[in-house]
Amino acid sequence: MIHLCGKVVICEMEVNVKNINNIVSKVYKNSIADEIGIEVGDILLSVNKERVEDIIQYRFLISEEYIELEIQKQKNGKIYLYEIEKDYDEELGIEFTNPIIDKAKSCRNKCVFCFIDQLPEGMRDTLYFKDDDSRLSFLQGNFVTLTNMSEDDINNIIRYRISPINISVHTTNPELRRKMINNKFAGKLIDTMRRLADAGIEMNAQIVLCPGYNDKEELERTLEDLASLRPYVKSAAIVPVGITRYRDNLAKLEIFDEKSAGETIDQVHKLQEKYLKELNTRFAFLSDEFYILAKRPLLKYDEYEGFDQFEDGVGMITKMGTEIVQYLDTINDERLNKTKKVSIATGKSAYEFMCHMANRIMEKFKNIEINVYRIKNNFFGETITVSGLLTATDLIEQLKNEDLGETLYITRSMMKADEEIFLDNITLKELEEKLNLEENPNFIGTRKGILDPNTLSLEERNQLIKEQPAYGNIICRCEMITEGEIIDAIRRPLGAKSLDGVKRRTRAGMGRCQAGFCSPKTMEILERELSISMFDITKAGGESNMVLGLVKDSI
Repeated sequence: MIHLCGKVVICEMEVNVKNINNIVSKVYKNSIADEIGIEVGDILLSVNKERVEDIIQYRFLISEEYIELEIQKQKNGKIYLYEIEKDYDEELGIEFTNPIIDKAKSCRNKCVFCFIDQLPEGMRDTLYFKDDDSRLSFLQGNFVTLTNMSEDDINNIIRYRISPINISVHTTNPELRRKMINNKFAGKLIDTMRRLADAGIEMNAQIVLCPGYNDKEELERTLEDLASLRPYVKSAAIVPVGITRYRDNLAKLEIFDEKSAGETIDQVHKLQEKYLKELNTRFAFLSDEFYILAKRPLLKYDEYEGFDQFEDGVGMITKMGTEIVQYLDTINDERLNKTKKVSIATGKSAYEFMCHMANRIMEKFKNIEINVYRIKNNFFGETITVSGLLTATDLIEQLKNEDLGETLYITRSMMKADEEIFLDNITLKELEEKLNLEENPNFIGTRKGILDPNTLSLEERNQLIKEQPAYGNIICRCEMITEGEIIDAIRRPLGAKSLDGVKRRTRAGMGRCQAGFCSPKTMEILERELSISMFDITKAGGESNMVLGLVKDSI
């Protein structure tokens, strides 16, 4: 690795800082930026003589092995030009005051099912912003409709390889999509998706299913259109429309009940069988809510094929249930005598499942008592049944007279991602005070992640490799993922058992070659660590086997 600062050119130039979003907010220790003297408050003007306008462009430009970096120093206002030689795809080690540099694009649609249009007043201000930005889709997993994208935006997705893109499809019927989204450009979707597929851009599709609009025959048409774009459209998630009690002056919508949810399950399962035969994947997956409404059993763990649509509520219950049961089997006898009384607050959808899991735990731990409380969503209305949309107001009102034991457990999704505040603008601290609770200082709310050697100093990394040589063996050269990281991903209590399992946990296979070079090495590690045959290794569980036979010369 070589970092050169051989040429530093100082220029005088006026820059309107008010109109610039690429101001450095953080410089990582021992990074390239730290080494060449970039500081918080400095302004990134250009990379390789190209003005940086958004985070995707920035990442694309700095991926090269040689770059010219134009920086305006905060201290003296002078502009410095740095010449840098580095490893391919090596980060500079800086963050910006605006995470995407450019201003986020807001949604121009007026969808008949839009949840934001159904929000009451008085909630967090950020909740009322409708984003529809492909860059946020890539960076944060947000879903976009592609309706407010210019020709330049489409070209940039292709040029910068923005992949995967999460797309709110809903329907591929042009006329129906224009009606549901209320945007004259909405009907161009399938043509745009074909263009992205032709360019090799990966996409995930989401369908918000509205009875009487895009269900039944329209749903089948949509799934058939999307399946025709495999493998670039990886999968499609189908979620039921959510309706709050705040729908004054909005389009009339029906919600799914036991009968209609069951009919939808039957329809999708029939298509899944077809896709398994034709595409070697079930392709279309229903969210857990459909199965709960219909009182039907969910798919088995392997049938979710790696849980690609997990964030859409697809397979959450199956995954969590499997992991709890597997974890219980790992607990040694010394911990079985532990005595504790706790409580869990959950929404209507997950209530029966949480009760079942609580009973499994109490069967294992005879001295542990778990009370599960079903919280009715009075804030949004009883039609909203998921735990992530519960508010502190409802928690306080329905739990204030209950015996909560030593600990009250709630899902992290009830609060803002980066702040302990609920949807109704009440903080976690205020909830604790209202319920006479105290925060447990010893509680660990996050799992220990897989060690990333790139976060270590040079000395720490060298010591790690000395102690564990596998961390010095690069398997995925695009993402610089080591054998040690892959082994860690496999050996964890609920470790990876497929190529996609390793990919999701470590990013091995997510680079430009899309696992073309690292797959065989990763498969060898899986074979060794799991003590299984190469024939049993799958891409994403189920029947997605990677090796189907032997060549003549190997027999």
